[in-house]
Amino acid sequence: MFRTKRRRAKHSIQFHLAMAFIALLLTFGAVLGWFHHQKMSDIFITSTHHLFDRVATDVSGAFYAGYSPVSATVKLLSLSPLMQESDLEGRLQHLPSLVAVLRAQPQVAALSVGYADSEYFIIRNLNSEYLLKRFDAPLGAHYVVDNIERSDGANAFMRFYYDEALNRIGEKDLGYTNYDPTVRPWYRLAAYTRDVTTTQPYLYYFIGKVGVTAVKQDPSSGAVFAADITLESLSQTLQENRVSPTSQMLIYTHDGSVIGSLDPASIVVDNDPEKLRILQLADLKSPEIRDFIARQKESSDSDFFFDSHGERWLGVTRPVNLVGFTANLMILAPESELLAEAYEITNQSGIITLIIVILALPFALFFANQIARPLKNLAEETRRIQRLDFVSPLTVKSSISDIDSLASAIELMKNTISRFTGLTRTLAEEQDFDRLLHEVSLNAMHMSQAEGSLVYLIDPEEEHLWPACFQTRHGAKTHHAMPSLRLSDQNIAFVQATYQEDLSVIAVTYDSAARCGTHESLLNHVGSERLSAVAMPLKNRQGRRIGLLCLLFQPDEESGMAAPEERLAFVRALAGLCALSIDSGYRASPRKQAV
Repeated sequence: MFRTKRRRAKHSIQFHLAMAFIALLLTFGAVLGWFHHQKMSDIFITSTHHLFDRVATDVSGAFYAGYSPVSATVKLLSLSPLMQESDLEGRLQHLPSLVAVLRAQPQVAALSVGYADSEYFIIRNLNSEYLLKRFDAPLGAHYVVDNIERSDGANAFMRFYYDEALNRIGEKDLGYTNYDPTVRPWYRLAAYTRDVTTTQPYLYYFIGKVGVTAVKQDPSSGAVFAADITLESLSQTLQENRVSPTSQMLIYTHDGSVIGSLDPASIVVDNDPEKLRILQLADLKSPEIRDFIARQKESSDSDFFFDSHGERWLGVTRPVNLVGFTANLMILAPESELLAEAYEITNQSGIITLIIVILALPFALFFANQIARPLKNLAEETRRIQRLDFVSPLTVKSSISDIDSLASAIELMKNTISRFTGLTRTLAEEQDFDRLLHEVSLNAMHMSQAEGSLVYLIDPEEEHLWPACFQTRHGAKTHHAMPSLRLSDQNIAFVQATYQEDLSVIAVTYDSAARCGTHESLLNHVGSERLSAVAMPLKNRQGRRIGLLCLLFQPDEESGMAAPEERLAFVRALAGLCALSIDSGYRASPRKQAV
């Protein structure tokens, strides 16, 4: 069976160039888009890390901004006469100053004094529906005051309600209580330092909020002044600095208690009204938080990407230094939201790149045509040469040096082949030896692109080389007065070249003209101060030397070469044809005598 050879599809050079331009543009656009996306992603991720650091700083700053005035207030009020009051009436006289503090510092939930004899006085701001309901306050109540005094060996508990103008609008006798402030952690903490100090975060059971207590003891009476500071500012700061729409942000202590969240209402767990407690990390149902905590135990880094339910998240933790304790800030954000702007910019860049490619297509086709058109013309010119059509002139011009060089080479080849065919016809038809010699030397000069040609022939007695023909680009020189050379004079360069097996390159100057075997008229005829004569011995069919062909070139000023190497190779081939032509015509003509 014959197997048919699969032919490859062939397309024009214009098609290949256009496809190359388009592929280059698309590759450039893709690489540029990928690089742009990577760099933009790095920039946004770096900016995100800076944002996380700023959030941690803002959390600390917001807490300190609220804590600093409270700390100063606690220090001042711990020196007030309130610390010495032993009955309710004396304590109520300080009510206006305490209310002024609550109004000026909304982060303060309550101000209280714990006396060394277990008595207790506290005022709270009823600024929410929860607190009004929690304390069963009458309509119009703004403040509630609790007072515990020793009576008949027991602690009597009284509660008073005040409106905004500090008018008493209600009171309750709550009987006796076993509440003793001296055994509370905040009271004991004040005994360890002379300055204002702060407790660890804990749950204010009565108001259902998480906070800390700033305390200062009066050394003279042993009484402790305390200000309850809620940590609502932490959650508010997180809400103001939310990273992305679905990001999750928490502040938690070393024991896992959540004290700040984007959802402040969830911090206090009230499944059982009688057993309120602070939300723990273990209580959280978020799969992202659980996955992050699990990965965090395996990683030593505080920042890393992780996968959760088919989405990539960035999780970070930052320490938050607060007064009296250090908490941790946790931020989780999906990568798609963090890099949303980067993706948008990348998409815009892709669209712009696509538009540029589409707009560049006509230019690509235009430039491809500019390159391909001269090549097509050169291909057509080679087909003319194949048909031996040398009449049509070569008109291909291009600004591309390689194409222009190719056109010059094809033109030279065309002229050379044309002259070869003409020389062949001349050899076949010409009977006059002088005209034959003239045609051979003329064609040799033009085919080799030389400045001139000089033919020496050996006389019948083989004693002299006589100049049979000399011509330049300006025409034949019949009155050249070139000297004949004695073959026995081996000091003459042209005589030496006659006996060489290969061509010789001889430098001809005004100083060396005599040593070469010529004189200054050779340079004068060509119109140059320096020539390179490429001399090639001529041999007949029997290998006998019959003369010397000299082609004259102006040497290259930079390289110093007589002629390009490919031209020298051409001279070798040309010399053989000239030798056969001259030998045939010379043997058929009467013997010439040496001049």
